[in-house]
Amino acid sequence: MHRPRKGETKVFELSLEEGVLRSRLAPNMGLPAVVQKCIIYLEERALEEEGIFRLSGSMARIRELKERFDKGKDVDLSLENDPNVVSGLLKLYLRELPEPPITREVGAKLQTLYARGAPHEQLRGVLSELPIFNQVTLRWLFLHLSNVAAHADVNKMKDGNLAIVFSPTLQIQQDFLLFLLQNAETVLPDADKGFDPFIELPPAANANAEEPTAGAAATADEKSKRKSVFGRKSVTRTRSSDGPAGGGGGGGGGRAGAGAGAGAGGA
Repeated sequence: MHRPRKGETKVFELSLEEGVLRSRLAPNMGLPAVVQKCIIYLEERALEEEGIFRLSGSMARIRELKERFDKGKDVDLSLENDPNVVSGLLKLYLRELPEPPITREVGAKLQTLYARGAPHEQLRGVLSELPIFNQVTLRWLFLHLSNVAAHADVNKMKDGNLAIVFSPTLQIQQDFLLFLLQNAETVLPDADKGFDPFIELPPAANANAEEPTAGAAATADEKSKRKSVFGRKSVTRTRSSDGPAGGGGGGGGGRAGAGAGAGAGGA
């Protein structure tokens, strides 16, 4: 595993692994700071925002925030008034990854199995082949999007609308993305962990784990917000009329919120 040199802070347009190692909020967290901060903000303030992820925020402001993250600044998104800016920043980060979170190799396997009507546990097994940073990032993203869809009666963003928006961003066929959104809890590895960001580090990594940069250090306010998100109970989905929740043979698509995560969110 590549360990970034001291002073390397750029996170956009790099691999997901590189982004995690350069910016995570603590050595044992498994997703990039920009993804974690955006989703925490959106969970707290934008689940009922009409048109979230569909409507565009100020591109100038999004670029400004991107630059701050790339410079290793301690970006406090709680100061941002426009949720569409934060959703746009998250989409931009994902869109600029050299390879999508579901890698092209794994994605091809999944598409083939999905077309054959494979059971959910088989799809979950293939997703488990992804690097751990990809798995954690996907879990946060899909559980968040499932929570967004659970508020579709207010925000007007059903599963199908989210699939349209994120299909080009994640480079996943729209019908398969819709299936993943509707079945996140039974298809994603470790979905029961919800918004738990922590990963198991090998003993050597624990002993020599890099300290988070000043730009990645979490403020007390952000720690409080992370606690709130990690402890959130699962959201019971009200199924929209965008299509069947099944697809594969085993396991249904009942709930898609985030299960209770690790109790503490301290960095």
